[in-house]
Amino acid sequence: MKSPLVPIFLLFIVIILNSCSNKERHNSLSLFELTGKLDGGGEGMYIYLDRLTPDGIIHVDSTIIAKGGLFSFHTAGIFKGFYNLRLTKDDFATLILDSNERVNLTGNGDNLGYTWATTGSPDSKRFKALNLESIEFKAALDSLQNRAQTIATAIGGNQRRLDSLNQALEAPFDSIHSLHQRFIIKFIKDNVTYFSSIAAIQQLSPDSFLPYYIMLDSSLMINYPASLYTKHFHDEVNTFKRTAKGATAPDIDLTDAGGKAIRLSDLRGKTILIFFWNSGGKVSPASLVSTAQICSKFVKNNFAVYGVSFDRDKDAWLSAIKQYRLNWINVCDTAGGRSELFPLYNIRSLPYSVLIAPTGKIIDKGIKLEELEETIRNAVK
Repeated sequence: MKSPLVPIFLLFIVIILNSCSNKERHNSLSLFELTGKLDGGGEGMYIYLDRLTPDGIIHVDSTIIAKGGLFSFHTAGIFKGFYNLRLTKDDFATLILDSNERVNLTGNGDNLGYTWATTGSPDSKRFKALNLESIEFKAALDSLQNRAQTIATAIGGNQRRLDSLNQALEAPFDSIHSLHQRFIIKFIKDNVTYFSSIAAIQQLSPDSFLPYYIMLDSSLMINYPASLYTKHFHDEVNTFKRTAKGATAPDIDLTDAGGKAIRLSDLRGKTILIFFWNSGGKVSPASLVSTAQICSKFVKNNFAVYGVSFDRDKDAWLSAIKQYRLNWINVCDTAGGRSELFPLYNIRSLPYSVLIAPTGKIIDKGIKLEELEETIRNAVK
């Protein structure tokens, strides 16, 4: 079964709160206006407007909610981008605003994040539709996973019945994912000039959907070439291109348990599987054992595994290598989740595999365990 990765809001935004004083408010030259009404109270409370950037969250403006839940922003310095209109740190509406827009927002003061609706902001409206679909997608997966967990608990430790359960649930999981992917692809095609598509495409793996990343990048570079959001996305897409299928795999230089440096390029001439993992993560012990068993079948085929762990605890790393019989080249990046290899190879979850030809070119990426043996066999022929 697949492990869902459903970013309801932007994945590329690092949540860092940068407090700054507001000197831009009520500038008479500003064309931007955001007015609204909140049902269910809020009178006398502050409501805040924050800008979301690739580098963090910047406070832009605030105002007090008046009688009847009414509020109004006439803020200078607004440019097209992502903004949070928030009551608290946990209750906010994410909007996509522009400098010349006159936006009106309604919602409930007790649950702004789920009840907001806007007029005057086409991109915000699209973003809301995207979020609603993403929430439904996650709810469908959660429901199926809860069912699976209930049945698995009833089954107990009967491995044969657990395997049968996994097989039975594979089709409905795939169906839910497929429907969601089709929605996202259509959304991007229909909204290729809108920033909401930047959020949408984060839900598609660039390993499998790189052409859509390139398409959106090209459109945004034409329409918003100076935007910091466009530039960030453009850099991200260029990174994906550098590790696309057919590209030369970026070199890796790490040390093994004995402190010996082993470079990925040292193995040039062999078919190589880079296996990224972490002994302390959510990786299934059974999947580690299965991966090791599959790879052992090809040791005589000029094939090697370059196992890269992101463990900070050396003892835990060495123990896992021994326990799961990972008898291949084992190196470790003690930077853990801050390793440069995550953005370099676009690693979004662990374990993660990259198959490389003897020439150093990438053959395949993000290989599913059930497809690993056939993929390696085809590569070493």
